[in-house]
Amino acid sequence: MLLSALLQGLQGEGRVHRRGAWWQLPGHARRDSERDTAVLAAVLPRLEAGGFDPPWVRTLAADTRTEETVVRAVLRRAAARGDVHQVVQDLFYAPSAVAKLARMLAALAAAGDGTVEAAAFRDAIGIGRKRSIQVLEFFDRAGYTRRVGAGHRPRDGVRWGDASTP
Repeated sequence: MLLSALLQGLQGEGRVHRRGAWWQLPGHARRDSERDTAVLAAVLPRLEAGGFDPPWVRTLAADTRTEETVVRAVLRRAAARGDVHQVVQDLFYAPSAVAKLARMLAALAAAGDGTVEAAAFRDAIGIGRKRSIQVLEFFDRAGYTRRVGAGHRPRDGVRWGDASTP
């Protein structure tokens, strides 16, 4: 908690910034290879278009005629930077979709007893139970929610996209 508070203070002063799971000095930039840039340019629109049900790595690779191992590696590097979110192995979401899911989860929690069960989340977002559970468990791992009994509860004082979440 102390380190988090220190980093958030430095971020407020503009001395560091957060990109995905990483804290960086202002002006720091990592350059992708030409291949990585081309692969990302091909797959990111497909992830965006997929919304709450994006294509798997296998499908992205086939659609872009790129080796699966290459697509997987490029997306993992992009996830480390916060350009995409890896929900489960070989399933990546666009940041805009994850932000919408986080807002919907928070709204469901606020409308009820503060805890959201998988069935209610599934019904609200219109995807299957298995995928709903995968997304809820992703939010637990990311520190946005915590598991409480059969449900998931947003952590007090944490909003998706804050310095305290990826």
